[in-house]
Amino acid sequence: MISIKKLLALTLALAVVLTLAACGGKDKEEAGSGSSDGSSESAGDSYVSSGFFDGAIVAPTLGDAFSGAVAGSGASSFVSPTTELSGDMHFYGDMELYDCSGSYADGSYDVWGYIRTDSDGKTFLELYDTKDYTSSDAPFLSMWIDLYSDHIEADIGNENAWILERYLTADDAGYFSPYLDNGALKFDYPYKNGGDSCEIFITLREDGTPWDEENDVLPPSYEEYKASLG
Repeated sequence: MISIKKLLALTLALAVVLTLAACGGKDKEEAGSGSSDGSSESAGDSYVSSGFFDGAIVAPTLGDAFSGAVAGSGASSFVSPTTELSGDMHFYGDMELYDCSGSYADGSYDVWGYIRTDSDGKTFLELYDTKDYTSSDAPFLSMWIDLYSDHIEADIGNENAWILERYLTADDAGYFSPYLDNGALKFDYPYKNGGDSCEIFITLREDGTPWDEENDVLPPSYEEYKASLG
């Protein structure tokens, strides 16, 4: 027969176990209760910085260019000096590849490029994986665009626009028609070409201007770029 003393001990032990189980279940539930629209943060966890896109970074001097950023505050008072687009602009930017399969690997890369207008008045956007590009270098992204002061619209025809190893089609135009976002142009594209696939996220800012350090995905060579501006 179980004594009253033993029965009380068993009852107390059971109560402790039930209390711990209840607390543990709540902690687990709270840990997974984050907002479902936090995909950019989750994606950032998979970014792997590597450097097969090489190139020295040199930009014009710009005094107190970074005074708008509030580092480490959890918020930003950043206001970009770029308020409109033109037919002759140069960019420095970041390209993120993530969720890659096939011949591509996750990584973060510096990119450079421009918007230009040809002799016929047609405007185009081209991006390179090196700063020191020349006319003999092939851009990894190229397309005709309709240019507006606050956004661009991709003008994609038959095999006249591409990204990496894939020709773009008119169905892709929406991915490459962003509005200025506090001075930045941002592209988010689900790349697929044969057995290769990855998500591509590109941020461009006018070369020689500051970045929003609190909110932008910063390029791998950003600190060098920032130092070069003075």
